Amino acid sequence: MLNFSESPGWYFDVIPNFDKRDRVRFKDHLYCAWSIFTKPFQLPGTAQDLLETNSFFSALFSNVGFLTKLVYEYKDNENRI
Repeated sequence: MLNFSESPGWYFDVIPNFDKRDRVRFKDHLYCAWSIFTKPFQLPGTAQDLLETNSFFSALFSNVGFLTKLVYEYKDNENRI
């Protein structure tokens, strides 16, 4: 069971694919209404357990009640779209 106050940690947000000016973040995925950005992080002096973090998000995505799809995966040190 993950404890939100301990490592591994992550940052995530949920944002619309279309903004108020109808600009699109992921133009190749116009059917996507929302995107979820996730980024695991390691607290200083702790070991990062990505397996547990990835398991959490897999369970989250499979239980949200609507279709989910990975549309983009960031490379190391790549800035967010």
